[in-house]
Amino acid sequence: MRKKRKKQDWQIRIVEYGVKPAKEFKAHDLNPREHPTDQREPLRGSLSTIGFIKPVIENVRSGKLIDGHGRIEEALAISDEMPIPFVTVDLDQSEEALAIATLDEITKRAKTNADVFKLLQARIQTSNEVLNNFLGDVASRVGVVIESVKKQTVDVSAFKSSLPPQIYYRVIVEELSLADAEELQRKLEKARVEQYRKN
Repeated sequence: MRKKRKKQDWQIRIVEYGVKPAKEFKAHDLNPREHPTDQREPLRGSLSTIGFIKPVIENVRSGKLIDGHGRIEEALAISDEMPIPFVTVDLDQSEEALAIATLDEITKRAKTNADVFKLLQARIQTSNEVLNNFLGDVASRVGVVIESVKKQTVDVSAFKSSLPPQIYYRVIVEELSLADAEELQRKLEKARVEQYRKN
């Protein structure tokens, strides 16, 4: 069992949760983070595919953003009235500066488990090309070995004896990942069973 550290009382600095138009947020003039294309495009892809799952952070004392500048900029590019989920926190000037300086930098120190990331990839189904490319880049960076299947035969021969021959498929695919091959096989099996029931 992990040894417990000395008890501490962590302050809860969150004041309010809410939603308001993108135009009502004020960027922080000391925000050091820049958003290059290779970060902005997957951000845009995530917002258009999943949507908002994390609020931006605004300091109630200064009225300025602490976190979420990129998301606000993307929203403003679509509509000034885009509704944005937010939390307000109550920080003094020094605490505000500390939060801005450390939030993303602490996150960057996290390490990605390659085996777990590979399992995550197998569950992801998105047609967003930018996100798929981004995930491929992440997989390569963390050392995930992508097993390429060339001229992989995906069939359902196990069902051949119990299904009419006119709905027996044999599909040849090239350069398909194992996860994609398995997903294709599941779809073919489902289609075959549905067709069989119709007959």
